[in-house]
Amino acid sequence: GSEGTLVVGFERGGAPGFVEMSRDPARYAAELYRVLHAADESPAVARIVVVMPPDTPDWAGVRDRLVRAASD
Repeated sequence: GSEGTLVVGFERGGAPGFVEMSRDPARYAAELYRVLHAADESPAVARIVVVMPPDTPDWAGVRDRLVRAASD
């Protein structure tokens, strides 16, 4: 099931455990750090799914951090 799964992205789609993020890259980066830190501290969150932001130059830094974090 989806118990213990946190989903991070732009459009909710009615999913439980969904965190709707800013569409501004700088604000998104700050929110992402806060959300991931809180999820890491929560015993209720076993898995985090992040919907990748757009593949455009203004999102390159965020995308790079996400790819690096996923490979750890």
